[in-house]
Amino acid sequence: MANYGVFPISKFARYSRISRDTLHFYDKIGLLSPIARGENNYRYYSSDQLAVANVIRNLQESGMSLTEIKELRERCNPEHVNEMLTRQIEWVDGKIEELTHTRKLFAALQKSIHSVSNIDEQAITIQFLPEESIILGAPYDYGDGKNESPRILSKR
Repeated sequence: MANYGVFPISKFARYSRISRDTLHFYDKIGLLSPIARGENNYRYYSSDQLAVANVIRNLQESGMSLTEIKELRERCNPEHVNEMLTRQIEWVDGKIEELTHTRKLFAALQKSIHSVSNIDEQAITIQFLPEESIILGAPYDYGDGKNESPRILSKR
């Protein structure tokens, strides 16, 4: 990317969609420092740094910590980059799985809402039925197959 200018932090923050406070923090930890400081001590960033800021923001949004991003910038060799990207792909795959599950849940809830919205409330009746036992799970023979009643264990 050609360098078409230098921006004060306020414009760079707007163009990069990263807050001024976050840019100050990035500078403090050495992740993204301004290319220059004016006599007034203002921070100035180049247009080339917009791409870097965009990559940092995208990596962070994909679950990578600032420590990992800084390490990636400092140790930019193919093996390390490949390892970090593999971890991020696994993280993204997990997020996709979570979101797919959440989407299915929302679709089921939406279907339930649609099915309930067509009910004629005047046609609903309440009917009392005799009590009935319900067993959840597989039956268990407490008498070891001897047709005995279930044994009750007492506490001492």
